[in-house]
Amino acid sequence: GELTPPSTPHFRPEEVTPEPKTIYDQEPCPPGDVPPSDAAPNASAHERRSNIIQRPNIHITSAHAADDEGAGAKGIAALSLSEATAHGDGVASGTDGADADIAPWENRVREAADQDGEAFVTVGPMRAAELDATLERLSEVAMTVESDYTVVHTQAGAADPASGEATVTAFAVVRKLPTQNQHLDLRVAVVGNVDAGKSTLVGVLTGPLSFLDDGRGLARSRVLRHKHEAETGRTSSIAEDQHMRLTAKGQCLALERHQKRDAVDLSEAAKVVSFIDLAGHERYLRTTVYGLTAHEPDYVMVVVGANHGITRMTKEHVGMAIALNVPLFVVVTKVDLCPEPVMRETMKQLHRLLKLPGARKQPYVVKSNDELMVAANGFGKSALCPIFCISSVDGTNVPLLRQFFNLMPSRRAWAAQDKLPTEFLIDQYFNVPGVGLVVAGTLLSGAVHVNHELLMGPNNQGKFNKVTIKSRTTLGSRPTSPDLTPRYSHIL
Repeated sequence: GELTPPSTPHFRPEEVTPEPKTIYDQEPCPPGDVPPSDAAPNASAHERRSNIIQRPNIHITSAHAADDEGAGAKGIAALSLSEATAHGDGVASGTDGADADIAPWENRVREAADQDGEAFVTVGPMRAAELDATLERLSEVAMTVESDYTVVHTQAGAADPASGEATVTAFAVVRKLPTQNQHLDLRVAVVGNVDAGKSTLVGVLTGPLSFLDDGRGLARSRVLRHKHEAETGRTSSIAEDQHMRLTAKGQCLALERHQKRDAVDLSEAAKVVSFIDLAGHERYLRTTVYGLTAHEPDYVMVVVGANHGITRMTKEHVGMAIALNVPLFVVVTKVDLCPEPVMRETMKQLHRLLKLPGARKQPYVVKSNDELMVAANGFGKSALCPIFCISSVDGTNVPLLRQFFNLMPSRRAWAAQDKLPTEFLIDQYFNVPGVGLVVAGTLLSGAVHVNHELLMGPNNQGKFNKVTIKSRTTLGSRPTSPDLTPRYSHIL
């Protein structure tokens, strides 16, 4: 048993991770043949990750600001707008009343909201009056595509060279409103050395805003699945039933302790961050590798204990994430317990590890909202590797980490995947008396619906059997179609 120690009396054989099988809608090509370019069943995981389209970042500036900074400032797509007419009529930047042409950034926002479900928009630097008019126009554009926008941060800038007035930069998120249980879905794998505080951190992030750990295992008790895990405090299985649900405005939908179960409407979730809590002990390394490969995470969160420093397993986990071409960021926990000299040594080792020739990452410590905006703009698109120093007990920098998950972009091009053949990777299966075979896994491409005939295999003879989907349960979905979801449970 790879998931739990064989000597554990609470070990149940049915919980052993099965050999991965796959459901296709067509027979895959033999190993020696070259598949067509659009045949997803034969595309490797590395190829799928390499072709991922990431969320566009839209930068709105006034005309004179674009001339000063350049169209490609700070590595984001800057779209220049003509300066608002100075008649005091409240017209948004780049418009000239009702007869104005549609600005280029408006089409970019609509396209991003329709295809990707959200867009990260940087407005400015510009004067306060011009900023208010532009944000008002941004709100109108978001409403045309059934989306909502939220200003997550404002930053004061230098004085305007033309008028001498102070400039302001606003950072906003345009996100599709949830409809028919459709929402954005992000999958974050949590790795790190044993006793680094992975399960405790997941328990804090998936709980209400006021929830923190008590230092004696309160938060991790929400995550651990088996009795022997609760007794030892060490994760030995793959826990993937922990979710952070966010509204279109980025508000957390977790229940407070005093609230009843029906006090929160989970259908309002516009974005769901699913955590895959993996084992950190060396004994369960194969289980961790299985979780990083079979569960297709979008990002990897490497948890480092500040008092333990960089260990051998930390290096292994960072190496696996880099080899799988999955963007990673680092969370240093237990900063409230760590002495200052030990903390400096841990950060020094972490910077040295991320800058190795095999990693080539640029460490970036996030301690303020200004630095968080830089991390959100560059994460996943460059070598930038954000580092958060938090404490799950006293709440140090936990709000920054929560906001980072709210701004984290989706990495799945669902509109393009919908046209590909169906490929469903099975990672769990079991028989229910009176119901039949139930499988759970990840939909990599295509669409699945009820009464859909697919091929499941390979079996012991290397063949594929025809099966029919009788029902389905969705654990996460994309914003454009209810037929394509990243997490499924099927009855065949």
